[in-house]
Amino acid sequence: AVQVLPTSLPGVLEYGRKGHSVPWRSVAWLSLGFFAGGCVGALSAGQLSDALLRWLYVSYLVLLGIVTLLRRESHGKGIGSQPPTPDAMNVVALAGVGFAGGASSGLLGIGGGLAMTALLVSTLGVTQHQAHAISLAVTMLPLGLPAVWVYAHAGTGLPWPVVAGVVAH
Repeated sequence: AVQVLPTSLPGVLEYGRKGHSVPWRSVAWLSLGFFAGGCVGALSAGQLSDALLRWLYVSYLVLLGIVTLLRRESHGKGIGSQPPTPDAMNVVALAGVGFAGGASSGLLGIGGGLAMTALLVSTLGVTQHQAHAISLAVTMLPLGLPAVWVYAHAGTGLPWPVVAGVVAH
């Protein structure tokens, strides 16, 4: 809810104006994976200690940094260089990237866009600008709400006044 209006929607529109349109069919497959990953991540988080979650958080950020630094260079052959027609393997890859983004969001509270951007570029050959636009499009959707519901019902407790303050700000 915090992310949709101030960043995602204007970002997707601006990327589109700059020639980095969003392949919506690919966004659909990424979103499906994100939804499932968010639920799995949130369920998993409830089973881990605070100390382990802290170390996973740090390790995950370091891993994403390494993946980004070692990524293969894209030459415009990614899913966004022409209207997407993903075959079965691409659909599975897109859903897998979405799952990784959702799982990181649900497990670690890290925006899944970080994972999706790094993985779209490094594994699917999407350009950096295109990956940013796609990531914004996926995170624009309220796909993280199931993970919030899992946290709220798992006894973790959410600081609702803080949540309301962030949304209102």
